[in-house]
Amino acid sequence: MNPKKLAVYVGIPASVSGVLMAMYFSGVRLLESIAVMPYLDSVAGNSRREFGLVENLQNLILIAIIFIAVRSAIRSHALFARGVFALIATVTLFLFLEEIDYGLHYYELLASVAPDQAAEVRNFHNVGNRTSQMKRVADVCLVLTFVIAPLPLRRAKAPWLRFLAPDPYLALTLLVGLLTRTIAHALNDQGLGIGIRSNISEFREVITYYVAFLYVLELSRRDSPASAAPSSKSAIQA
Repeated sequence: MNPKKLAVYVGIPASVSGVLMAMYFSGVRLLESIAVMPYLDSVAGNSRREFGLVENLQNLILIAIIFIAVRSAIRSHALFARGVFALIATVTLFLFLEEIDYGLHYYELLASVAPDQAAEVRNFHNVGNRTSQMKRVADVCLVLTFVIAPLPLRRAKAPWLRFLAPDPYLALTLLVGLLTRTIAHALNDQGLGIGIRSNISEFREVITYYVAFLYVLELSRRDSPASAAPSSKSAIQA
């Protein structure tokens, strides 16, 4: 075990999620407001959480991923790597726009739109049962990518497969996300916290996006697929 990598892959996400959940479940109105649900009378109830620390931390992580992916696509000399980073940037941009409702809640706040006149359909993933369906697909992809795939990819003969291999430590970060989800749902079931009962998974989403951030950071620090194995560099140097 590498202490420095444990701090980055486990310590940081565990500490951040712990602080955010402590604020939300503390029962202190001010802390809850900062974490997830600012009390803005001019904003519709469902949109207030968009201005909380949890949601905006997710947005910052997504912006960082887009920045790293775009910069890496520009700097890379390998066509395959450019394609990978371009795809990552495109998918992450879509997620970012979905997270901010394509700027709709900012517009409603600045334009002083009355809560009863706020738009009902705000994005793609919150229509019908899409959120639950997308989460199930995402969970399967996360397990396949960061738990099952690392070892066979790192042993693959093809350089481009080794290039894509995630650092095994990311499985530990996913475990932090699972523990975060379990604790948050347990506390929520006890009646603690009142702001985001139907969106309690927001705490785990922070960890999920952090996993993606570390992975993109790992890829950005690797040599082109034609010349180096992924073990040469990681999100943090050993």
